[in-house]
Amino acid sequence: MIFNKNTLFIGKVIHHFEQLPSTNSFANDLLAKNKPSEGTVISASNQVAGKGQHGSIWETSANQNITLSVILYPTFLLPKHQFWLSQAVALAVRDFVSAILPQKEVFIKWSNDIYVGDKKIAGILIQNSISRNGIANSIIGIGLNVLQSEFEFKGQRQATSLFLEKQQAYNLDYLKYELFWHLESRYLQLKANKIHQIQSDYMEVLYKYKIPHRYELPNGEQFTGIIQGIEPNGQLVINRNGELLSFGIKEVRFL
Repeated sequence: MIFNKNTLFIGKVIHHFEQLPSTNSFANDLLAKNKPSEGTVISASNQVAGKGQHGSIWETSANQNITLSVILYPTFLLPKHQFWLSQAVALAVRDFVSAILPQKEVFIKWSNDIYVGDKKIAGILIQNSISRNGIANSIIGIGLNVLQSEFEFKGQRQATSLFLEKQQAYNLDYLKYELFWHLESRYLQLKANKIHQIQSDYMEVLYKYKIPHRYELPNGEQFTGIIQGIEPNGQLVINRNGELLSFGIKEVRFL
């Protein structure tokens, strides 16, 4: 694996803090005051109130993991194509993990969690600001387990880290720059309108795609279904006994 690949803009400006409540919240405050250059990164050695999707909490230990946010301006995307950005970012993080763990199966669990086998190694939270004609700005929040060996995630599947998977210590700063390179590569692919390649790559590594699996609805009902695909708006399509059902985030849970 080659570290310190050069990027054009992601990671050229970095605001690093020993501790922050949330890197996404800091990025949002930064955007409210001025217009940071595209690719500006906010990172924290210790994130004490990290956010997951739809209000969930991302738990992380100090000085052991990557917790950062990247500011982007994907004004070339229409609001209805927000999920394309989610796919590109998820692929970038998955590419990064797979490059470090080439012997492991690394998946994207819909919509953008990163799994090694059946264990979660990274989470992504994207917050978009929508204008009339496109996406004015995006805050890409990433939490990646690197050195942590014990987890206390409540109500979540078992977690893992790069250390647990490879029994190897890592330099967090080196890893960040490798991550920036993968993020920029997929973002530029998206900007070049290579969406069909992004969508194809995403489906190729989608967790439990076309494999029977157990799911649970918000009312507690459980069923066995098979993921058939993804709607243009990002909804997950599951075949339940011949009936195709579409679900948004938090409308179905993997068991």
